[in-house]
Amino acid sequence: MANTNAPWGLRAITDPSGTTPIPHKYTAAGSIALYPGQIVQISTAGDTIEAATTTGIAAKRMIGVMSHYLAAATVVRDVWIYDNPEQEYEAQMDAASVTIGIGLNYVVTSLSAASTTTKQSTAVLDASSGITTTSYTPASVVPVKMKRYSPIVGQNNALAYARVICKLNGNYHVFISD
Repeated sequence: MANTNAPWGLRAITDPSGTTPIPHKYTAAGSIALYPGQIVQISTAGDTIEAATTTGIAAKRMIGVMSHYLAAATVVRDVWIYDNPEQEYEAQMDAASVTIGIGLNYVVTSLSAASTTTKQSTAVLDASSGITTTSYTPASVVPVKMKRYSPIVGQNNALAYARVICKLNGNYHVFISD
């Protein structure tokens, strides 16, 4: 049976201690829309949250994943972020590949893309990008590590659009010390 292609970005699931994920309050940069499932980072000034981009994730600036939709025109810029560096997320792979594997690091494609209809991130993991190292370059951001396949009845892990459990890599997370 084929897997369903329905990306939602990264969806927070029960954290490693078995408790419900808890988002924390931050302030978003002005006049930008943010979507649930979207990876976000601290602005260069360090005072607001902004969407992460493949060219913009810098060391120790990635903070977590948006929990809700925030319209660009929203006056109150409070946002809730899943910011626990050990938080696990469910995500969709974009295709089938021999490089899909537990413990590998993946590029998130369509990192800042979202559906204006569903108000949801459309980011997916690039199945062909799996590598063992966590060294990054601006052209090849590898912000997530696959931990295991999602326990979905009927999922074929060898086919496109497999669902996986992953976490943000600590190398770029603002709350991981060197």
